[in-house]
Amino acid sequence: MHALLEAYAERPDFWFEMSVWDGNNAGKPKKGMRKKDFYLEHGQTWSSERYAGFVQFGLWLLRPRVVREFRGSTMPRDEFGADFEAMVAGADRVWQDPVLTRFWRHGELVPNRSRKHPYQSKIPEKWKDVDRWFLLSTNLDPPGEWKLETEIPVFSLARVLGEGDGREWLLYAHSPLQPRRGVEIEIPGLAKVKVDVTPGGAFYLVKARDKAATPVIDSSAARSAK
Repeated sequence: MHALLEAYAERPDFWFEMSVWDGNNAGKPKKGMRKKDFYLEHGQTWSSERYAGFVQFGLWLLRPRVVREFRGSTMPRDEFGADFEAMVAGADRVWQDPVLTRFWRHGELVPNRSRKHPYQSKIPEKWKDVDRWFLLSTNLDPPGEWKLETEIPVFSLARVLGEGDGREWLLYAHSPLQPRRGVEIEIPGLAKVKVDVTPGGAFYLVKARDKAATPVIDSSAARSAK
């Protein structure tokens, strides 16, 4: 994140893009190579909404100029078409809703200083004390020290605009495995808000004056309505 900010400071026209892939290959690869099968074998589910919700989290974390999806040239479109369309809808959504557009252009990412980033080894000196953790705390967070195998039920982040009582936050939350109702998410410097979260991701507008979370758009519902 800070390397990206340094690049923009030196070259405002720096072209940064995000590359994504769902881990699936064409044909019949070796066992363990298809991520969809891996999830199913571990009692989880796979859906286009889950994939799009994950990509959307990366979009709002990094705000790339472009999100580019990798696919093998031999993969038939019927194996990935629905996932690709759901991902494209996440990118289009930025410019289809005026609230999202405003925060995309001007909102600042909110750091969560209540928890340290899991990776603390060999951090360059200039980045040792800067904010590197932006995943917001929820009432569903697993206790103790997190590792690579730790299952996180809800991924959420926020971007903020304004100052004082005029501050506004755009909250994004994504629940990979299932829809969850009444999730408590803590916005640093404000309060805990209670929201419903879906695999496709949901956006909420939170204002400092009343600390209420108002739905902006539910990505899963928006996709189902089309």
